[in-house]
Amino acid sequence: RYGGVRICQWCYKAKPDRCHHCSQCNRCILKMDHHCPWVANCVGFYNYKFFMNMLFHCSMTCLLVITTSYPVIARTLSHPDSFDYIEKIASHIPFISITRMVGIPEKYWPEIKQVTMTFTETWNPTISDEQREAARQDSNKAIDIIKEVITERRQAPVQDDFLSTLLRIEEENEGFEEGDIITMILALIGAGADTTLVAQQWTVYSLLKHKDQIDKALATPDTFSNAFSEISRWGVASKMGFARYAPDNMQFMGQQLRKGVMVLMMPHLKDYNLKYYDNPEIFDVEREFNPDVMFGYGPRFCIGAALAKRQLYLTVSELHRRFPNIELAEEPERDPTDHNAIVFKRLLLRTHCG
Repeated sequence: RYGGVRICQWCYKAKPDRCHHCSQCNRCILKMDHHCPWVANCVGFYNYKFFMNMLFHCSMTCLLVITTSYPVIARTLSHPDSFDYIEKIASHIPFISITRMVGIPEKYWPEIKQVTMTFTETWNPTISDEQREAARQDSNKAIDIIKEVITERRQAPVQDDFLSTLLRIEEENEGFEEGDIITMILALIGAGADTTLVAQQWTVYSLLKHKDQIDKALATPDTFSNAFSEISRWGVASKMGFARYAPDNMQFMGQQLRKGVMVLMMPHLKDYNLKYYDNPEIFDVEREFNPDVMFGYGPRFCIGAALAKRQLYLTVSELHRRFPNIELAEEPERDPTDHNAIVFKRLLLRTHCG
């Protein structure tokens, strides 16, 4: 401003023109746009191009999900008087969206679907050793299928999917191996399809139990994003938690822990706590979450959150567009056999199309 050298009042370093101090990074950023929790860094002069590339490819991925999911929804939803939402829709949409995005050929879907839906059981310490071992065997079968797909893909022209991108990265980086690709693909399909299957059930159930809030929830993708946080809070669908292990003999929350002992963290137990939420028993899609940490925060933010929310928004919006008078045909019975979440044996819906 005055032609002299400016000093930042926060980091006490020289502050060139067009710099802004970021309180998250604790440094001055040239042509700072914003601090992005998705990349755990500031977006500015030196990485703006790469940030825009990331946004473009994320948009293309969402477009791919939309275009590939819609025909499935259209085929699945005819005009029945009633149908089981889990059997007809929820069990298919999450799996199909992810496997198509990843690049698993359709001929492998029936086989790989059977062995990936137990993937999250492999690290659940609360289930029996026998059940966990059976899940590991399923994962080994899934690994064999993925290896076969990778072998085929190496011999085929490069395609516009995630697997082809990973194979190209493998060629260009010595430290990135086939085992890394298999692990990432298995985690994406197994964990992504399983958790979104639960989200599909609870989204439809919660909104049909509170039909006066459907229009507000589905008004825009942003309003649905907030509504889904309320759906997850109100439903308290999770029951697995996060297993962590004490690195040494230590004190934790007033308890003496031995080295190696498991601590099962269950943050969802706060969802009906008056210290965190006013009137927690009331379902309100406009409830404010500040901060909203449903999918994590900062560098730990779930990479599939945007995809999951958009998939749910499109599916439920199409459901209500086709069946504006849809309602629960019965109060669904809960299935206690699922290791990861509180789910339903079936979710029978009545369409009133007759």
